[in-house]
Amino acid sequence: MQNHKLALLGLTLLLAALAADHALGRLVFNNPPRLPVESFPRAIGEWKAGPDQPVDPSIREKLPTATIVDRVYQNGFGQPVELTLVSAQDYNDLHDQRLCLPAQGWQISDPKLVAIAGRQINFVSAARNDEKIEMLFWLAGKNLRDDTLPERLRSLRTTVAGVQGYSLLVRLTATGDEDGHRALFAFAHAMLPPLAKLEAQALQRR
Repeated sequence: MQNHKLALLGLTLLLAALAADHALGRLVFNNPPRLPVESFPRAIGEWKAGPDQPVDPSIREKLPTATIVDRVYQNGFGQPVELTLVSAQDYNDLHDQRLCLPAQGWQISDPKLVAIAGRQINFVSAARNDEKIEMLFWLAGKNLRDDTLPERLRSLRTTVAGVQGYSLLVRLTATGDEDGHRALFAFAHAMLPPLAKLEAQALQRR
């Protein structure tokens, strides 16, 4: 039941983000490369993924350049963590997670940065009625180098609103209890090494 709720939540949040994006207006930037998120490992240490959740046709219509992977991983104790990966060839198809939850009636905590394996990641908790969840989310797949002057200038030109210069949105969601909290952070640690391999392709595909 927890797995089903997490999977439904992921797709619902994508729909909420679409509405928020259109309400706030859209900007045009240089396009990022699409990363093969569908190849992300289904087994990571003790964590095993269930089947990928189907993407609602309305999401595919609104995010035409995006490839979305949404699946629930479980550890040996059956604790679920939902992973959502979104890669797109248009920055407009990446969205701000801080807009998703409130649009669906969730009361969220102030986002804070947590350090996981040296990486700064956004963390929020949220509550709606008697439901509680916790979420980690961040942008990955940097596709701009900063080792040459032309690249630094390009980075300055495209780095707006904290989105441009990245090719991938990563979101992890778990239940908002003690077990869910531990599972959320344990899975984040476990999935960062294979994620780094996926991110490395961003510069190669520019």
